[in-house]
Amino acid sequence: MRRLAILTAVSLSPAAGGAVAFAQVEDGDILVPEYTAGTVVNIRDGGDFTGVQRFATGLTTPMGLCQGPGGHIYATEEMAGQVTIITAGGDFAGAPPFATGLSRPTSLLCTSTEVLVSEVTAAQITDITAGGDFTGVAEFARVQEQPADLMRDSEGRLWVTSFNDGVIEITGGGDFRNDPYYAPNDIPDDSSIALAQLGDMLLVSNEHTDVILDFTAGGNLSTRPVFARVRSAIGLRFIAQTGQLLAMSEFDDAVYDIAEGGDFRTGATAFATGVQLFDVAHPVYVETGCGNGVVGAGEECDDGDSDETDECLTSCVAATCGDGFVRDGVEECDDGNTAPGDGCDEACAAEGDDAGDAGADGGDGDDAGADGGDGDGAGADGGAGTSGCSMAGLASGAGALPSLLLIALWFCRTARGRRGRPGASRV
Repeated sequence: MRRLAILTAVSLSPAAGGAVAFAQVEDGDILVPEYTAGTVVNIRDGGDFTGVQRFATGLTTPMGLCQGPGGHIYATEEMAGQVTIITAGGDFAGAPPFATGLSRPTSLLCTSTEVLVSEVTAAQITDITAGGDFTGVAEFARVQEQPADLMRDSEGRLWVTSFNDGVIEITGGGDFRNDPYYAPNDIPDDSSIALAQLGDMLLVSNEHTDVILDFTAGGNLSTRPVFARVRSAIGLRFIAQTGQLLAMSEFDDAVYDIAEGGDFRTGATAFATGVQLFDVAHPVYVETGCGNGVVGAGEECDDGDSDETDECLTSCVAATCGDGFVRDGVEECDDGNTAPGDGCDEACAAEGDDAGDAGADGGDGDDAGADGGDGDGAGADGGAGTSGCSMAGLASGAGALPSLLLIALWFCRTARGRRGRPGASRV
């Protein structure tokens, strides 16, 4: 791994004067770090980026990028030992960092809830989700030496490359210094730098031999099949949304889409040129849609998680009674509507078995008692009914079976007969 650049050699883009307006990230942006220039370039639509205004400037040797909690874009600044949030774009010279006290941070792995960083000198991977000063903080995992890229595959396994030693799985965290590597780097010009997954294939690039290898089956890298060849490949990223597998070529200062595999060293058309690539360049694809943790246009909320029982649904709509999901600590039920009488009322409170059925003497229920209310079957002395048992009242029960109506009619006639006899009690 070459170390030609030093802090005094870091230059700033002409756009870093502060008078230039910078745009915030948008969905579909592809950001690439430019180590020596201290910049980050957006290569979203491809093309020649020579002289094009950079998305971010004023950074100290940026290497790794990721999109993490809150939808923010995080950038490692290797020689400064820090990680900075660059979501808004702009000139970051002198900007307060998100995390400090790191030992040459190289690559980042982000989810909506965590940020992990590899530290080359300390040979460790550190959880920096909380931000702050990480001097002397216990690591998440430790490897033999020089960890580079990080990747979590579709099965949830966490991988890290070592510039010298190859690829090792560190899913559960811990001390891996005495553990065998899953894909040991026995290539004479060793420099395992970047990781990516394409379908079922796990890929690793080797800068010094121009190869991208399929290490899915494990074993010595010298025996692994070659998927593609790119001169001085120092970064890989698969973009599921576009189907692109982007490879950063330090030799060509270009980015190639190598999703089809093959040899890209001669005559291949680059996706992007005029990109100032050096040492390590781990790019990021930006997602600002629902689920990224940032409330965007057309969204009521976005908490970045998959929990349907909190205040924000995964559809980025605020949770309300009647949406079909029971909110923790607030609702007793939610049957997807706000109609009463079906076991869950309009306030998402559970109803009893007799909900809507008023008692013998009162209320507004459909079966109100003889003396009460405005029910359809109002009693002889009450409400709108002309009789304690009218056919209209009996017929008002939608879906009533004929046999039940006959029984009810018999009951009503019997009751009227009793009322007509001296001393008969009223029912």
